[in-house]
Amino acid sequence: MPPTTSEALRDAYRRAAAAVGVPTDTLDTALWEQDLDVVPHLVGDERQWRLALGGTEEARVLDSEELLSELGFALLAHPQTSLALRPAEQDEVAAFMLFGAEGLNGLDERRRLQEELVGREVAEALTIAIGASADASPAADGRFRLDEIAVELDAIALRLRELSVAAERPTVPVELRKLCDQLDSYATGVNGLAESLAETDAIISENRPLRPAFSPGRPWGLRALETPLDSSGKRNPTVLSNWQICSLARPAGWGEPEEPGIPYLTGIAGLPGLERWESARATDRRAAERALAIQQEAARQPCTSCSAEPGKPCTTRTGRVAEMFHRPRLTAATAAVDQADDDTPAEHRADP
Repeated sequence: MPPTTSEALRDAYRRAAAAVGVPTDTLDTALWEQDLDVVPHLVGDERQWRLALGGTEEARVLDSEELLSELGFALLAHPQTSLALRPAEQDEVAAFMLFGAEGLNGLDERRRLQEELVGREVAEALTIAIGASADASPAADGRFRLDEIAVELDAIALRLRELSVAAERPTVPVELRKLCDQLDSYATGVNGLAESLAETDAIISENRPLRPAFSPGRPWGLRALETPLDSSGKRNPTVLSNWQICSLARPAGWGEPEEPGIPYLTGIAGLPGLERWESARATDRRAAERALAIQQEAARQPCTSCSAEPGKPCTTRTGRVAEMFHRPRLTAATAAVDQADDDTPAEHRADP
């Protein structure tokens, strides 16, 4: 028998409509408004199929011989509902035969809870793995060397792969193939970061020359400070990313440089504030943390504009509830957050 293509399904629905006396134009409208998610499989064999109607509690298992007609009836009864069809599993067949739709729904709920349990177990194991990695001893100033970060990343990637294998056979029988594939994908991405960082560390430690400029007139490092801003107001990069360092170190693409290559540390020597440098991400992260702290503190403050009590949202003059806070409330919260930060001992503050 041919695969259940969209057109074959439409023909089946029309035949079902004719059998129950439904006008063809009504069915055509329902068909064209319906976005079917139906797995194309062969029908007419001895398999049984799991049919689910999106947004409803109705779920059923169908024999192949009744598949097409039942799909037609389901669409006619729920013209605005998405249909999902796949081969039924043995426990689904048993649950439906014994308890009907209620049995299928109960089985789905138990599966959902089991997947949540296994997901939590995997997340806890990953947290332990990352936590163990974070226990490595950084330098006296709290910073890690590039090669140390690369090794830590590689260890995390290895643990992710181990978890993907462990999730193939959890203590509760749950199919976690998608989760295993995601863990493998995460591991591949983390491992790629580790390799890039290891390459960056080797380039810097071995004083390999980098291409002196990204393109004519676009130098990097200290010399970038001597170039004018571009049309968007940005300057050429001074401190480079690991990806930029690796790219500039590769001979391919050098062409005929006007001057010899420059080792990275030589190229950035003399940049102002280099000993206190940190990623712009750290500044953005602290700004976001401060903004969140102000919002949380504002919720604890009373509002002098609308008389909202602590813990209550601000309201408009007409009494409507708002998610934003009035300016006096935010001003008081900002002062409280800044004062608390000033009172925090320097050794407990975030890095400057």
